[in-house]
Amino acid sequence: MTNEASLAAARRLGGLVGCLNFASAKNPGGGFRGGAEAQEESLARSSGLYRCLLEAPGFYAFHRSQRDLLYCDHMIFSPAVPVFRDEHGALLAQPYPVSFVTAAAPNAGALGLGHPRAALLPEVLAARTWMPRPRSCATRSDSRFAARSRRPPPPGQPLSAV
Repeated sequence: MTNEASLAAARRLGGLVGCLNFASAKNPGGGFRGGAEAQEESLARSSGLYRCLLEAPGFYAFHRSQRDLLYCDHMIFSPAVPVFRDEHGALLAQPYPVSFVTAAAPNAGALGLGHPRAALLPEVLAARTWMPRPRSCATRSDSRFAARSRRPPPPGQPLSAV
């Protein structure tokens, strides 16, 4: 672990690099179109990730239909996405590829400390940030939607073994 922006670390490491996008469960790119400043928004502004996320409408529709603020372990895999800006927003002379895994961040603020499910936050965060190998992937011709979940994927999202 280092004290640097996700894309700065990816660029420094070079080669085949993966990055976790701890993201909005309901809105592709989080609030980047409105000027919000967080990890997902920075990634969306600096790369082609936003376009990839738009290709996975089932991920967002599923989470919008749920009432659970912990959300689920469904994920989106976006391989070899071009990164065209640095962590300061400057346009790069040469884009470089990064593969992203987008996971829904639990809405801890809305849960609040007194909520009965708030005690599950450490377990949920650990499960979504440390994944040595996905157990299953959803296949769709028009998206890069992938799932690793104890729950079934949204309707129309078949599972296939990895």
